[in-house]
Amino acid sequence: MDPKQQMFDEVESWLAELWEISRRMYEHPELGLEENESAQMLENWLDRRGFLVERGSHSVSRRLWLGSAGDRLFV
Repeated sequence: MDPKQQMFDEVESWLAELWEISRRMYEHPELGLEENESAQMLENWLDRRGFLVERGSHSVSRRLWLGSAGDRLFV
């Protein structure tokens, strides 16, 4: 299978779960820089998919790592 199509299919398979997280965040808003529950939901979801989530100070600055050594995605 084409790697681009494989990635598209993988991301598309996540949509229902991401919409659910989005809905829960919308229904339970948190004030700026106090998004602890929202961040925890996203971190748990990412962790289940193999991302390594590194928390920064005050849970504000975060980094997401994906892939082998050298292949990093920062957010």
